[in-house]
Amino acid sequence: MATNVSLDPNSPDDKCSRNEVLSWINETLQINFTQVEQCRSGACFCQLMDLLFPGSIDMSKVKFESQKRSDFLQNYSLLQTAFRKSGVTE
Repeated sequence: MATNVSLDPNSPDDKCSRNEVLSWINETLQINFTQVEQCRSGACFCQLMDLLFPGSIDMSKVKFESQKRSDFLQNYSLLQTAFRKSGVTE
């Protein structure tokens, strides 16, 4: 089961740059994104969710390297279902 964590958007300790987020994603997933916009398909978020909660997402259904809006929506739908299964509420 997931534990929700709250961050204070006004706290300098809870902020990080786009480059820091991108570096963390690249390191964690062992990929080489050069722009945050490359995350827009949701596939990397599905990978992160499966890493945190193994089996929460059927990774064979995730659409990688697609530029189609319908594939993006499918990925985010898979992610939303995994959030519910894992108890992520916010």
